[in-house]
Amino acid sequence: MKKLINFNIIKVFLIILMLTTCVFSLTFVNANSQSNVILEFDKTEAEVGEIVKAKVSLNNIKNLAGYQVNISYDPDVVKVVNPNTGSDSSVVVSGDLITNQEYGIIPLMSNNKERGVIAIGRIYLHLDDYKESGQVKESGVLFEIAFEILKKERTEIGFTAEGLPNGVEGTALFDWDANPIKDYVVSSPQKINLSAAPTVEPTVEPTAEPSLTPFPDPRSEPTIQPTLEPYEEESMLLIPNLNNYTGEANVAVEIKDLLTAFNYAKVEDGVKKLVLNVEAVEGTKSYVVDLPTDLLSYNNLVHKILIVTEFGSVEIPSNFFYQELVPDKITKSPTLSIFIKTSDLEGVDQDLKNKIDKRPIIEINILVDGEIIEWDSFSIPLKVSIPYNAIEEPENYEYIVVWHIEKDSKKIIPVTSGQYKAAPLNAVEFMTNTFGKFAVAYNHKTFNDVDSYSWAKKQIEVLASKGIINGTSETTFTPGEDIKRADFIILLIKSLGLHCEVSVNFDDVLPGSYYYEYVGIAKELGITSGVGGNMFKPLEKITRQDMMVLTANALKIAGKISDTGSESDISKFDDKDKIASYAAEGVATLVKKGIVLGSENKINPRGNATRAELAAIIYKIYYM
Repeated sequence: MKKLINFNIIKVFLIILMLTTCVFSLTFVNANSQSNVILEFDKTEAEVGEIVKAKVSLNNIKNLAGYQVNISYDPDVVKVVNPNTGSDSSVVVSGDLITNQEYGIIPLMSNNKERGVIAIGRIYLHLDDYKESGQVKESGVLFEIAFEILKKERTEIGFTAEGLPNGVEGTALFDWDANPIKDYVVSSPQKINLSAAPTVEPTVEPTAEPSLTPFPDPRSEPTIQPTLEPYEEESMLLIPNLNNYTGEANVAVEIKDLLTAFNYAKVEDGVKKLVLNVEAVEGTKSYVVDLPTDLLSYNNLVHKILIVTEFGSVEIPSNFFYQELVPDKITKSPTLSIFIKTSDLEGVDQDLKNKIDKRPIIEINILVDGEIIEWDSFSIPLKVSIPYNAIEEPENYEYIVVWHIEKDSKKIIPVTSGQYKAAPLNAVEFMTNTFGKFAVAYNHKTFNDVDSYSWAKKQIEVLASKGIINGTSETTFTPGEDIKRADFIILLIKSLGLHCEVSVNFDDVLPGSYYYEYVGIAKELGITSGVGGNMFKPLEKITRQDMMVLTANALKIAGKISDTGSESDISKFDDKDKIASYAAEGVATLVKKGIVLGSENKINPRGNATRAELAAIIYKIYYM
């Protein structure tokens, strides 16, 4: 259920508007002498079809860091429109307060057309940085909004305390310490006497019908505000409510609580990460956490929100919904829900059931108004963690894998990034750009021709079990066979879990080819620029030095390494002079990182890479 954000509050006033020929006597408290909030209209008379613009301003407000304004209107008489174009859309034109993008602006807007209440706000997310800057404008315009007149009828437009019950006479501001501001007054137009004849309500004689008390609808349970326990450092405890009808445990997180908690969030690699711990509820099989959409719709990565439940955890970056092809239902909704539940194996093949056995299965989805939104996040993946204690496989935990179970076909797709993390985590972690059902399984894949390659046997089996690499048949791997350039790129992209939308590709990489998407990702991300002339030669054999160059590039882009090797790192090899100039840094980087060791003081840069050599390298970077 969508809820109006409850900060603390901004003053409520009522304005009487006669939509045919109404005249206002506008009287305000002197804004120069005290702190106040002002509501003004651009005209005092309006006809059907005309636009009336409203402006909300502040004067002399110290340390302002955020606001919310709730405006009520009669949806049968007026509708909210774009102030610039008059088109039918709930557009707000921002003023000159709370406008510095450097401090992470969160715009808030929710227009309930049935009740006739529109909530408008803007909030700085990075309050500490904002406070440290000391750059605060104390007076100015918050925003402008407009209403189109639909019919000639007496009506009221003005601030409303609905959804904001704890403020100063029904209005809300807060400062850079996330504290409510209350030392201000509201300056509002006075009500006036209208010339229209007063409305007389008809007298209705009461009927002597018996009073009937209907049975309560179990779906209409009273709304209980969830409890938010005080957070400690980077985490905040959420206590959800169990809906006895649906069996869901739901909690809605208010923006004011999130903003305050972000001040205590820990920083990882320069990005704040807020942990929301959802308390376990006995008897539930699913958790639903409601969040403001805008908090996850930034145009860059400034923070992450980690939702932790007993069934699994989901880490969502701030730019997750700033992607192409995000459904309109998400972008147009002020709130959305993250849905995490346990699931079953109905319809799954028996052989797969045996490999999953009693290991956990969860579903993860995004909901808007209770509806699951089908969507693949092509360019930005989610990080997911499923609690699991590998008691039965302590010696072979590398064969613990993650499978995505397709919704309709009941087939499985390997999630190649799935890795088991031993104590103290005791969980399976993976990255995914797909929502739906995920299962933890045990899958030890082996081949009958890898025993003589003892230095690569385990690496081949682990990668094959996870779905990163395939055999040449069900029983053979052909480890001594040279590998093609396209096949290497596929394995490199899959092992690092790299994603992006492919808009261009090489001229010799044709749509429909099995490697098209993976080579396109490598081109888009800058891992490869090809061999010249916008060509990649996908089916040619790849040399060892080219394999090392592409690997080094991919590791930098994936954030696995930040420094590079130098000439001193390859000086020990007798054949160092055979390394091409373009490949020297890439080869040196992998030698420095211990990914490539060489053999008998040789690096063999121009030799072709074999499938076994490939597996050994991919295995190392997979676990970096």
